[in-house]
This record gives sequence, C-alpha cells and structure tokens, in this order.
Amino acid sequence: MAHTLAAHRNAIGRLLPSLVSHPLFSHEIQRLQELAEKSRAVLGVSEDEAEVEIASPVHPLAAAYVILGSRLGAEILRKRLKAAPTDWDSGAEAYFNDGGSQQHWKVLQQMLGDIDCEREANEIVEGAQAAFGVFLEEANIAARHGGVSATL
Repeated sequence: MAHTLAAHRNAIGRLLPSLVSHPLFSHEIQRLQELAEKSRAVLGVSEDEAEVEIASPVHPLAAAYVILGSRLGAEILRKRLKAAPTDWDSGAEAYFNDGGSQQHWKVLQQMLGDIDCEREANEIVEGAQAAFGVFLEEANIAARHGGVSATL
C-alpha cells in the first residue's frame, strides 16, 4: 500500500504546478497529496527526500480531470483493501476512503461540458494523456522500489 500511496503522492506533486491558475482545484488536489502522505506516515514510511521532477505543464483541466478522476480508482482500491486479509490501520486507508473531492469532480465535469472550442478540447485531451503517463511513470517507479502489493 505504501508504494501505491507514493505513486499517487508523487504524480500529484508533479502535476500540481499545472493547476496554479485554478485555486479551487489546486487546493483540493494539494489536500489529496497531503492525505496520501499522512496515510503513508501511518504505515511507518517516512517521507521521501528525493526531488520530484515536475511534469511538463498540461492544461489545468486535464490535470484536474486525471487527479480527481483517480478518486474513482481509489474507490476500487478501497474495496480491495477491505477484502484483503491484511488488517490495515484505518489511518493508512484514509487516502482511499476520502470522498471529499466529489463536489470538485462535479464542478470539473460542468466546466468540461461547457468547453466549446475544439482547440481547447484537444489540448485538454492531450494533457490528460500526458497526466495519465505521469501516473504510470510513478507507478512503475514505485514498483521498482519494493513492488506494489499483490492485493492492490
């Protein structure tokens, strides 16, 4: 679980600078990053001192889409954690159990639905693909540094 949390925390940290122009999303997403770190701390994993490489800037709505959308994946992981034979500390599961982003997700969906410029829509799609790539890179890094739990 610590590696999954590290992958999420690092991916969020790399994408957060793309959200500077959208404080509503940047504050919520920073909260998620802090929640992932707190969950790692409950597991007894100290914060990594390694410098996290900032991702190339993507459209802020693309970064928000991928990060807030990852909450849907966190819901699936939460269900797997509950089914796992390991008795996780509830604080370690806090990142996966948190449902505080739902209102932000609804606002984002509305904003995306209101986009009528094809160029901007394409920019968001390309940015989302790049943001998904950041999550994949971080998952691969976490897997190389100790392996991701088979239950997750």
